[in-house]
Amino acid sequence: MPFTPYHFGPGLFIGLLFLNFIDFPTFLIASVIIDIEPFCVLFFNLNYPLHGFFHSFLGGTIIALVLTVIMTKIREYFTPLMKFFKIEQEISFKKILFASLLGIYIHILLDSPMYTDIRPFFPFDFNPFYRSTSSAGSLETMICVWCFLAALIVYIIRLIIYTIKNRRKNHTSDENNNLLQNKLSLKFKASFSFRILVNGVSNLLCSVAWIFGMSNSASYNNNIQRKS
Repeated sequence: MPFTPYHFGPGLFIGLLFLNFIDFPTFLIASVIIDIEPFCVLFFNLNYPLHGFFHSFLGGTIIALVLTVIMTKIREYFTPLMKFFKIEQEISFKKILFASLLGIYIHILLDSPMYTDIRPFFPFDFNPFYRSTSSAGSLETMICVWCFLAALIVYIIRLIIYTIKNRRKNHTSDENNNLLQNKLSLKFKASFSFRILVNGVSNLLCSVAWIFGMSNSASYNNNIQRKS
């Protein structure tokens, strides 16, 4: 039967598959959080059903709303971990709320066919999902295992896509930088060439003016000497 660790299978698979619609860390927590109830019953030896009120849709909704409030406050602290695993997400209240409700409801639906003490539609005292066969729980367990394996495949595919996009982005960035450098280089060369041209023309004009001035001066002196 799928006790708590098995519930991470559907949590990982569905969370990765619908990453654009579900807040991933919230969904993982929601997938297992209501198993605190049977843990407390066993640990404190309480006279209470292992799967009691919080394994109903009403009780689960209350837990989901509380989890939504808490995750809204602390969600940003999961961002470095999300970046490390290359599954970054924008923080959204709608995504957190949806992930909380969906994760808990899926947990209840997976447990309901196996346990007689679950009342999913509390306060109504019946469980329409319960199966009394000898193999009760085997199907749900296999679903959890298959979901875990599928989650690994989805994660590997996402890593490959992330790597390809990152390489293309870096390649495009390098091309843009090279193009900018080439433009600046051409601009500098053009400016430098223009300055050389201007200086050359200016020097040539100065030289012509100097030669013209010297020739006029010599002619003027010759005329003076002839008159004298």
